[in-house]
Amino acid sequence: MRKLSFSILALIIFINGQAQQDRHYSMFYASPIAINPGSTGFFPGDIQVFTGFKNQWKSISSNPYNTISASVDAKLMKGKSNNSFLGLGVNFYNDKSGDSQLTTNVANISINYAIEIAENHQLALGIQPSFFQRFASMESLTWDQQWTGSTFDNNLESGETLVTDKSFQFDINSGLYYFGKLNNQNSINFGVSVAHLLTPQNTLLNGNENLYRKHTIHGGGEFSKIGSKLAFSPNFIYFIQGPNQSLSIGNDFIYSLKESSKYTGYYDKSTISLGSYVRIGDAFYTTLFLNFAEFSLGISYDLNMSGLSVATNGRGGMEMLLRYRINLSKSVAASL
Repeated sequence: MRKLSFSILALIIFINGQAQQDRHYSMFYASPIAINPGSTGFFPGDIQVFTGFKNQWKSISSNPYNTISASVDAKLMKGKSNNSFLGLGVNFYNDKSGDSQLTTNVANISINYAIEIAENHQLALGIQPSFFQRFASMESLTWDQQWTGSTFDNNLESGETLVTDKSFQFDINSGLYYFGKLNNQNSINFGVSVAHLLTPQNTLLNGNENLYRKHTIHGGGEFSKIGSKLAFSPNFIYFIQGPNQSLSIGNDFIYSLKESSKYTGYYDKSTISLGSYVRIGDAFYTTLFLNFAEFSLGISYDLNMSGLSVATNGRGGMEMLLRYRINLSKSVAASL
């Protein structure tokens, strides 16, 4: 009974509160296209393929929150005399949560154009038309009016009014992104974005509830000394969405296992990195990245520090990602 009450409470909080807050990733800096369309195409290489998985609240629910994401982005129309390019990408994620299996599917197209504002310094403006669908399975839920005094009877009327069990909406996101290469060892990046410019309706219940616009600031960099195998990469992200806000900040320590050759550059480099981050007022988490040439594997785990830690015993969620980058110029050269 206690577990059932908690599940119902969690569902109510999610539908009426978290529906106004987008999902967030611990390793947000690994695939910035998910938070800022202006970052499309900003990576070493020509094509980037990314997929991720996140599992949360397994310690308090038999139906934890699972999120699967995938994206592909590429550089097109690269300028021969400067670092300008057209970035194009597609991004998708599927999220399922709670006893109702509340499902959110989002698909979007990212388009940006990057110009060189100074030598090795680029600025890009991006736009991201987005389509999303939400639906839930109400058959697995029980309600107050179905309580008989000793058990719940699903054959009784719930007394709850739904406008629909499905919602399909169109939205637009936009963003501005800057990348600067200070020298061969040091680089910085910074971005601002606004999501849900159309503030689409986002409720399955009776009534009107629109998504708040989401304003995000994020940035980071990579720094090392000449000849050193060790580098550090600080990163941060802050967003505000209606009454909700979040700040994550931390650092990855990167150790070079194999230096890049003068012929293949970045694409022959192998590294391992360990990171520690804090999401203020919510969680502390660690990250592990393995980078072997074009292929990367990342893992993180959250330790919950919020008021919910009483129920979770501090256990938050695990996140995993796979990333593959393709350098077409290298592939052509290898075939000659």
